[in-house]
Amino acid sequence: MQQVTDANGLSYTASNSDSADKFAELTRAYLGFRPDTGLVLKDLLTADPDMPMAQCAKGY
Repeated sequence: MQQVTDANGLSYTASNSDSADKFAELTRAYLGFRPDTGLVLKDLLTADPDMPMAQCAKGY
């Protein structure tokens, strides 16, 4: 795990920078009440199953 930064300058603990981008997409999906939110989360967890913020989102 490493500290990565997304396009908005927010830092996350993740395996790679792609995970931060995927988490940003998850946030947009969730806040936009998009029907694909679950699929976006599943994609993120498949790509980076140990990302702490992804695990938090899974529990939410």
